[in-house]
Amino acid sequence: MAGRVAELKRFHGTKSFGSRANLILREDEAAGLYHALEPQEARELASFAIGLDLPTEGEDKGEILRCLACLRPGSLDDFHLDLVGRGILYPPMIWYGAGADIAARIVGMLPGPDTLRTNHLLLALAWIGDGVVQDAFDRWRNEPPEWVAMLYVPPHRYAEEAGWELMDKGSRRDLFARRCHPLVVPEEGASNARIATVVAEHEEACRWCGRSLTTLIDLDLTAPALSFLSLDGRRLRIATCEVCSCFGAVFTKVGPDGGSTWYEGNQKPEYLPDDADDWPRMPAGRLVIGDEPRHWLEAADWLVPGVRFSQVGGLPTRVQDAEYPRCPECDHAMPFVAQISNDDLDESSEGIYYMFACRGCGVAATSYQQS
Repeated sequence: MAGRVAELKRFHGTKSFGSRANLILREDEAAGLYHALEPQEARELASFAIGLDLPTEGEDKGEILRCLACLRPGSLDDFHLDLVGRGILYPPMIWYGAGADIAARIVGMLPGPDTLRTNHLLLALAWIGDGVVQDAFDRWRNEPPEWVAMLYVPPHRYAEEAGWELMDKGSRRDLFARRCHPLVVPEEGASNARIATVVAEHEEACRWCGRSLTTLIDLDLTAPALSFLSLDGRRLRIATCEVCSCFGAVFTKVGPDGGSTWYEGNQKPEYLPDDADDWPRMPAGRLVIGDEPRHWLEAADWLVPGVRFSQVGGLPTRVQDAEYPRCPECDHAMPFVAQISNDDLDESSEGIYYMFACRGCGVAATSYQQS
């Protein structure tokens, strides 16, 4: 058996690593091993995972499949038929890259015997996201089947879990850029500090709690390295209230030259804490944009080991359900721009701040999730 495969099986089979420091070290090692897998080694690991009996949540198989999907995109392409045959549907990103025949088979499996299974089937379809899926989602939107009553959201809204939305005429609109640059500590690798400022002061205060706003990111859109974002203007500055955005989306008006002001139509959450002034502020200047891009899928799941989740572009890392803010001007889901993980600023912290922008309407939004 290949040494890397054996090491990864041992990693996933370990229940405790003793200390947080050792856990981080081992997770970094595991991520490096996944990146280094040869195609045959990836196939061997996939075969091992798919061959296991159906596990309970959190057992090795789901962890391995999640890591292969995110850290070795494409390594499961030859296994989708096996996954369908064994009824393995979760985690949903394992279905990225599956073909129309697989999508049609999964459509035929709906509804599942219960809400959980139905959810997993719809998530799998969302991650396939091809014409078969778009047609099915559009059909169910226009003529909802009876089983829709067991869901919390309509079937077509599951598309957002995989980073896209179904438009009025049934076409797909991606909500993320298929290029991703991690935000890194400068001394950890090659970086370009000139094209972005990560966490800085802002000239306005939150209209809800009175605390000074924070500029989460300030992007130089004239930089060729950021052209993949397809954003108009010369500069984009996205601000938030570090406190209030933890309880609801915060919108700002943004201009083509870095203008950033509180959005007058912000809807105040039902609950906000009384101690906003006592909350610590995010440290400035800790992160910069890394020169080396990574696959847009790498940080798609917060359970993938050894990944630093702060990034520009790519797919947002969802700790909870996908929530793309609706633009208050056009009512479309707002495309993702960047995210900052508190863990990358302070290892004792958690939670992720997400940033979105509707370029046509000149509106930005921020939100927050934690475990």
